[in-house]
Amino acid sequence: IISLVFKRNNGKIILGTKNGLKIFTNQSIKPFIQNPDLLNADIFTIAEAKDGELFIGTQQGVYSIKNNKVEKLKYFDQLESIYILSILATENNGIIFGSFDKGLFILQNGNYSQITTEDNLSSNRINCLYQTNSGTVLIGTQNGLNILENKKITKSINVNNGLISNAIADINEDKNGRIFVSTFKGLNIIYNLNDSLRIRSITNQEGLINDNCLNEGSYIDFAGNLWVATQSGITKYNPENDKENKTSPKIYLTGFEIFNVPKNLNDFAKNSNLSYDQNYLKFIYTGINFSAPQKIKYSYYLSGVDKDWVLSNNYSVQYTHLDKGNYLFQVKAMNEWGYWSKPVQFAFTIMPAWWETWWFRLLIISIIGSLLWLAFQYRLNYLLKLERLRTKIASDLHDDVGSLLTQISMNVDLLGYQKDTNVIKEKSSFIRSKCSEVIGIMSDIVWSIDARNDNLESFIDRVFSFASNFVKEKNIELKFVNNVTKKQNLLKIDVRQNLMMIAKEAINNAVKYSNCNLLEVEFDDSNNLLMMKISDNGNGFDMDSVKKGNGLKNMKMRAEAIKAKIEFLNYNGFSIKIII
Repeated sequence: IISLVFKRNNGKIILGTKNGLKIFTNQSIKPFIQNPDLLNADIFTIAEAKDGELFIGTQQGVYSIKNNKVEKLKYFDQLESIYILSILATENNGIIFGSFDKGLFILQNGNYSQITTEDNLSSNRINCLYQTNSGTVLIGTQNGLNILENKKITKSINVNNGLISNAIADINEDKNGRIFVSTFKGLNIIYNLNDSLRIRSITNQEGLINDNCLNEGSYIDFAGNLWVATQSGITKYNPENDKENKTSPKIYLTGFEIFNVPKNLNDFAKNSNLSYDQNYLKFIYTGINFSAPQKIKYSYYLSGVDKDWVLSNNYSVQYTHLDKGNYLFQVKAMNEWGYWSKPVQFAFTIMPAWWETWWFRLLIISIIGSLLWLAFQYRLNYLLKLERLRTKIASDLHDDVGSLLTQISMNVDLLGYQKDTNVIKEKSSFIRSKCSEVIGIMSDIVWSIDARNDNLESFIDRVFSFASNFVKEKNIELKFVNNVTKKQNLLKIDVRQNLMMIAKEAINNAVKYSNCNLLEVEFDDSNNLLMMKISDNGNGFDMDSVKKGNGLKNMKMRAEAIKAKIEFLNYNGFSIKIII
């Protein structure tokens, strides 16, 4: 079984078979060299250097033959599972080996170097190698065509550039510089490889006997004909008889859809703004090419989305989840000879969502600024209230406690000069009463600033304790009604202090001046309000004469300070009702 035919530099024909190398001479086939390793080897590929050295790729490894001496290349033996599918002897006396799965190997001046996908090689499977008339090395891989220059991959050509398939089978070049690239899906002809790239495709529809071309199975004869071996036979192609069509297709944008709902292009062109949720778009286009309508190809590009032009055989393209911004969609068509039309374009804008607009962001900034300002003002007011409370406590200590202590001190001094027993008793009683007042004032101050007393339960207990002790001396009945359910609700320190002062003033007035025998204190917290009512069954007040005093005025001022409503009821005694 003959797997390949190789013509040496001296014109002799060598055949690669399943049972070693053969030579075709005098119309007969004979063994090429009597070497046991090569006689039983399955020959994959053959290449010849300028000095006549042959390089043979087999299933057992790679061999060199020079002056009828066979030597195995040990470099490849140290690589696990290495198959060399193609070998190229270059013009600069370098040898390039293409492997099945380990990329490219270059032998130059006795040194090996390797090129893989990590070095921009399209695929580590090398199907064929070819050096053009200009010295450029072309690498046919399983995933496109690569250009090798100075041991570096400088360019890759694949289906996105117009190849009919990425799986390259063989490469050839004619005297006019046309590159013939056979693939497993048809034949490509590349024009202007290093300039304005054009690619022509030929398949079974144009006369190729089979689209599945064989590996290293093409040949250009002296007349310029290309012979292509396929799975079903050989096709002869004369490029001079294939008349070039330089007319590019006409391209039209024929449809536009939003979420698969067709839209009128003319109407949309008048107002091309889309809302943020209209971001699922489909563009439909059509190219007209009468010479080969089935061979037309398209390339589209959406600015801001596609990194480069995208080659396609489809008549439409969809874009989903587009972000806000300005877009330009372009599409062009290519005929079977690689000539492109001028692109048609379509500009549109996707507007930002309302929460991404400048006015919304300004509003958010304003709201945050306002909240910060309110928080600052609240904090400032709190600090001012705290400072005022401290000042008041200091003032109370100075005025009330200081005054009482002064009186106590003076009376204590006078006791030292008194010998009258009655006067001593009178002064002692006075000192005790003033000491009790000092203790009471200090107790009130400590209670008012203790954070543990900030709840309703503590406040009500304090009022009850004060009222109980006060009426005990006067033989007055105390009726205490507590209908508060949310006893752990908090009272601010200024609210608690002012309510306590109002309660003490009211209880004091009732006990001292009303001649009552019943004092009633009631608390209620229904309807999210706190109600405190202090009533007696005494004589009541003459409201006109009372207006001249300071007691009720102080209560009103304290109620206003904590934004509470206060009422005075002069009926069947006297009542003070405060709601906050």
